[in-house]
Amino acid sequence: MRAVTSMGDKMDQNMQAGLQALVDGPLQAYTVADPVGGMKRLMRATATNVAFSAAGDSLFPVSASTHGSANDQGQKVRLPTNFIVAVTPTSVYAFKWRNRYSKVRIKKELLRIPREGLKVKVRSKGTATYFGLVAEPTGTAFAFEMVTMGFAAAKAKVEQIVTALAPETVPS
Repeated sequence: MRAVTSMGDKMDQNMQAGLQALVDGPLQAYTVADPVGGMKRLMRATATNVAFSAAGDSLFPVSASTHGSANDQGQKVRLPTNFIVAVTPTSVYAFKWRNRYSKVRIKKELLRIPREGLKVKVRSKGTATYFGLVAEPTGTAFAFEMVTMGFAAAKAKVEQIVTALAPETVPS
């Protein structure tokens, strides 16, 4: 009897194969993520500094004006509605991508942040986990969220990213 592979498994395999060809080392973790406030925007709420202002952390400012963008060495990088985050031992990447059925196509590298000197903060709130990354040597700043909605597979992806980044956790 032939094993049945789900569409999600096929998508994951295609994503992994596409990413491995584009990154500088072995993949430690990868996932699809959203700009901070993406879920709030989807629910027609105002994108605010939900990720880190409540924790009193000005290191990762995210507001309505910075929502959906990252700062790459002084250059503003526009982030799509969702993107792929990939973590290797030496870098963190953001890629633009496209999914058609289970075929994943990595379209463009949006951002590459060196892991050396990288400060990472993570904050979980409700069904979302917020990540803030700042590379002090280059001044690159990047924030994203991962929504789990209670799904075990989504929670496992969050744990993989958290483990790969080894962040300082911000209290909820």
